[in-house]
Amino acid sequence: MDFNLNDFIQPAEQQETLLKVLLTAPSGCGKTSSVIYGAPSPLLVFDMEQGSGQYAKVKKFDVFQNKKIPGFDPTDPDNILWYSEQLLLVQSQGAQLPWKSILLDSGTVLYNRIINDYLKELRNNGEPNKKRLEPNEYAFPKNKFYDIIRNFKKLNVNLFITAHASDNYLKSAFMKVDPNEPIKADCEKRLIHEMDVHYILSKSGKKHKAVLKKSRIIDKEGNNLLAPEIDNFSNFDLIPMLFEMANKDKGYAPEIDENVEKNTIRTDSKLSQKIENVIELVRALQLSDEEAVNQLKEITGKMNPYELNSEEADKAFTHFKGLVESDMGSNGE
Repeated sequence: MDFNLNDFIQPAEQQETLLKVLLTAPSGCGKTSSVIYGAPSPLLVFDMEQGSGQYAKVKKFDVFQNKKIPGFDPTDPDNILWYSEQLLLVQSQGAQLPWKSILLDSGTVLYNRIINDYLKELRNNGEPNKKRLEPNEYAFPKNKFYDIIRNFKKLNVNLFITAHASDNYLKSAFMKVDPNEPIKADCEKRLIHEMDVHYILSKSGKKHKAVLKKSRIIDKEGNNLLAPEIDNFSNFDLIPMLFEMANKDKGYAPEIDENVEKNTIRTDSKLSQKIENVIELVRALQLSDEEAVNQLKEITGKMNPYELNSEEADKAFTHFKGLVESDMGSNGE
């Protein structure tokens, strides 16, 4: 077959700007409505929370569903994974997808559903009393979750994913919420790094606020093209504002803080994960700060979990895991 090498080349500036955006917010802060009202149309919604219908009177969009198949579950991760593969197949054959944007609402619910389905599978295959996954059993749910996410990312569409919010605890204190950044994304940790943009949304009265936590959308000088903070946006204009900023030539120069410590600290990722596992067990037990600190001190001699070494973290994990299992047993679970 004869061909010209230049046939396979296109100037980068002629490429359409496609955004991959994660929006984190507590319920009622506008993450879902902002995408439905503002994303480039046509829009396809994977509605894990089954709540998008309330917006249909305002904006036309499609929802993943099949009424022709009795009992079809549009929230089943296997169905979503299969459909994402079909979309990739259609695209690979040179066909134009019928949507400009996809919304996964939400990544939190999808990941939790995958975990719960896997737990049911384990219960049905020899572990009838299993209530939660062990740390070394999360590989399968994570792989399925990211198979879906990465399939969506390969599509020539704008991708929007919402995530619930959870308390953001200070690293320097036990179970104390950071007053400067009180919430963080409640999702599998790597999801934030999979997306190009991450905004956290909040609401005070009728005013909405969006704070940029991460962006790969930069100008020639490396400055973020997206605003670090967007005050008082409406559900109709947030996403169009992001596209407008993403297509500008000049970004936002970072503010210089002379008080910021310039030295970096190298962390032990395995130890950090052990400590996070200990804290998750403490939260599951719903211990008061005082009870948790007293028990930690009795086991390790330390009052702050972030000061534990690897051996001490193992001891604390074994102790609190035993309490969780004992608590489950006493509740007849």
